[in-house]
Amino acid sequence: MPASKQKHVLAQSILDCIERALTLKFGENICTVIFGNFEARVGINRSEIAFHPMEFEQVLNDIFGTGTASQLVKRSIFNELTHRFQIFDQDYFELSSDKERIVSKAIDKIVREVE
Repeated sequence: MPASKQKHVLAQSILDCIERALTLKFGENICTVIFGNFEARVGINRSEIAFHPMEFEQVLNDIFGTGTASQLVKRSIFNELTHRFQIFDQDYFELSSDKERIVSKAIDKIVREVE
């Protein structure tokens, strides 16, 4: 598979995980609000979240703050990503310990492993 196609497939898989986590836990409306805010604030289509994880996580912080609500949203996304991409070893504990950057670190790890 060409590298560009592989990156597109990976980005879509990550987006699917995020969308699934948000929709199952919080409903379609919250998912739509988060993606809409990402696109409006960052100026990048949601399909590019895999390549801009810190910006995505900042949008989550802007919407939900840095307290319990934000951590619940991030943990849901993190759990979906780790399940889909089978991150269950020492990396899981290392990644999950940084509550401020839990999502962006997980996405960075997934993208790096494919490159």
